[in-house]
Amino acid sequence: MRHVICSVVIGIVLAVFAARGDGTNVMKRLRTENDQLREENRKLREEMVQGKETRIETISNPAPSNVTADVQYWITSSSKKRHNPTCKYYKQSKGYLTKDKIGVPCKICGG
Repeated sequence: MRHVICSVVIGIVLAVFAARGDGTNVMKRLRTENDQLREENRKLREEMVQGKETRIETISNPAPSNVTADVQYWITSSSKKRHNPTCKYYKQSKGYLTKDKIGVPCKICGG
């Protein structure tokens, strides 16, 4: 009995959409929106890749030696690893700042 009621309700809903013509229009609109979102995502991914390449080029250019004298290093207390300001671990753990090149250099940033 329950199955018959569900079938009738579904039939009525489909008949209403068919009479209004909304079913086809809704599907077309959804497909169009989906295509637009895919194109927007593609463009955003391209912009992200271009942004990362620019950042990598900037980081890979070494700083002049007179600037490095003012660099403060972050020393992680537990491991005694040294991180420079460009490192993702800089000031992200328990530790302290120093101008001295002490401790073990970080394998990521070179300390």
